[in-house]
Amino acid sequence: MNHFFRIVILTGLCPAAGLAQDADPGGLSFTFGLRQQFEAFTDRSLSVAGQDPGGRSTTILTFGALSETRQDRLELEFGTQLSDGLTRTDTTADLSYRRTSANAVLDLTAEWVQSDLAFLRSASSFVDADGIVVLPDDLGQLTSTGTRTATTFGASLRWGELRPLGASLELRHRIQDYDNARATLTDGTTTTLSGGLRFNINPVTTANLNLRYNIIDDDGSAVENTAILRGGLTFDRPSGRLVTQISVAHNDDSETRWAASVNRQFELPRADLDITLGVAQDDSATAQLIGRVAYGYDLPEGRIEFSAGHDLTAGSDRRNTTLQASYTQELTPISDLRLLLDYARARDTDDGADIAVGTFSASYGLQLTPDWSVNFGARTDLRKDSGTASRANGVFMVLGRSLTWRP
Repeated sequence: MNHFFRIVILTGLCPAAGLAQDADPGGLSFTFGLRQQFEAFTDRSLSVAGQDPGGRSTTILTFGALSETRQDRLELEFGTQLSDGLTRTDTTADLSYRRTSANAVLDLTAEWVQSDLAFLRSASSFVDADGIVVLPDDLGQLTSTGTRTATTFGASLRWGELRPLGASLELRHRIQDYDNARATLTDGTTTTLSGGLRFNINPVTTANLNLRYNIIDDDGSAVENTAILRGGLTFDRPSGRLVTQISVAHNDDSETRWAASVNRQFELPRADLDITLGVAQDDSATAQLIGRVAYGYDLPEGRIEFSAGHDLTAGSDRRNTTLQASYTQELTPISDLRLLLDYARARDTDDGADIAVGTFSASYGLQLTPDWSVNFGARTDLRKDSGTASRANGVFMVLGRSLTWRP
C-alpha cells in the first residue's frame, strides 16, 4: 500500500498510542481502519504567494484481507483519503501474492495509486518503508496541480535460498498518467529488469552481484536506457555487519559513471549505529562525497533516533540531503509522547531546481480502548522553493479505530 497511508497517517502526522491486536499468523483475516483528523493551520496550502489560513477535516478509510498458509500468502490492501467532506485526495489498492518453498520464493505484486497533487504534502508524507524521507523523482510533484495515477506490476523470483549459491530475477513495470497537471509532468512508463547472484564464500562472508536495466519512456521524449552493474561483499561480525559496494552505470550516450561505498553497522547493548561513506560521479563525471549516519538509543520507556544523509546516484544530477530525528516516550501503559523532525532537500544541477521541505510535530497519544485511540498535537511545516520560503503552523486531533476480524 502507498506509504502515505502506512506511515504518515499512522505515525508521522498523528502517531497513535497503540494499535489494535494483530491477527495471529495463518488462516483468513480482515482488517478495518478508520482515522478522522481535524486540523487548523495558518497556511493550509503552504503557498509562497500568500497565507491561506483555515481548517481541514480528513477521513482515512483502510481495508485489508489476508489469506495465509504455510507456503502461500495472498494479501489485498485498500485505502482512501477524503478531505473536507467527500473530496477524494488519495486512493490506493495493493494486491500481493507470495509462494514459498523449501529453497525458493516467488512474489507477484500489483499496485494502483491515485493522488491529488494539489493536496498539502508535509515532509513526513515522503517517508519510505525504511523510514527515510525520499522526495519524488520529479520535483514538480511537490508544487503542481492535477491528479497523478500510477499503476505498477512486479514479479520476482529467488532460488537457492538455503544453498551457498543463490540467484534472483525481478521485473517491474510502472505506468504513470497525469490529468490537468502542469506541462512539465508528462505521462510515461518505466520498465526495470534485474538479475542477481549471491555466493556464500564462508559462514561470515557473502558476495553479491546484480545487473539492472531500466527503460524510461516519457511522452514527448526519447526513450532512455540505463544499465547498472553492482557488486559487493558483506562481512558478518559479532558487533555488526560491514558492507562494501561498487556500481557502474552506462547510458544511451555511452557515458559511464562510477560509485563506491562502505557501510558499517554496530549493534550495541542499548543502541545501534549505521554509518555509510562513499563517492559517486555525477552527470558531469565529477566525484561527489555521499554518506549517511543513523543512530538509535533505547530508553527505559522510549527511544531516540537520529539520521542524516547526503546521496547521489551515479550519473545523476540530483543531490538529496535528509535530516530526521524522533523521540518517543511511554508515559503510561496507554499513553505516549512523540516528537518528530523530518527534513529533505533536493537540488537538480541540470535545471536549477532547489526544493526543501521540513516538518516538526509533537503529539500526545492515548489508547481509549483496545480498538480506539486519540491523538492531540501541533505541527510546523516548512517549504523553500528556489529561495522563496513559506511556513504553516497548526494543531490537530485524530480519532482512530483499527480492528481485525477472523471468520
